[in-house]
Amino acid sequence: MVVADECKIQREPNSFYRWSYRGKTPVVKVDRKKGGVSFYGGLSLKTKKQIGYITEERQTSYETCFFLDEIKRKYQGQGKILLVWDGARHHLGEVKQWLKDNPNVVELFQFPPYCPDLNPQEHVWKTLRAELSTIVHRVDYRELIDRACKFLRTQTFDYDFGIPANII
Repeated sequence: MVVADECKIQREPNSFYRWSYRGKTPVVKVDRKKGGVSFYGGLSLKTKKQIGYITEERQTSYETCFFLDEIKRKYQGQGKILLVWDGARHHLGEVKQWLKDNPNVVELFQFPPYCPDLNPQEHVWKTLRAELSTIVHRVDYRELIDRACKFLRTQTFDYDFGIPANII
């Protein structure tokens, strides 16, 4: 079983603390003309490892198909994969055609609407952002993305569904 979600890392910095003179707000200049990078991530609940796809394009159903190709490559020959994700718009469109073209590869299941805390992949993104916030002002943007990719590749994430034990 794989749980999936998307995350965007912008070129602008995350929140941080800065000393300044009283009454003088510090200014952080940001180039908003340049976009960010979208990460498609899937957490295997069995291995606790990430399956990922990164793009500098917007999150679209076309780009989502490339992520599904990564899942297909990773689990080829291991049977049908249950993929649990949210109901985002980019999970439609070309994805339907991809599923028709790739039968018996992935079975989709959706989280209930507006329940991001149930998705373990959301906790992976939170951990990634916390990691990046400690280095964001010490490296350039390309190195920041490289570090994010390395972090996702090398870590194990011991997250499970966010359902309290007394409900199950």
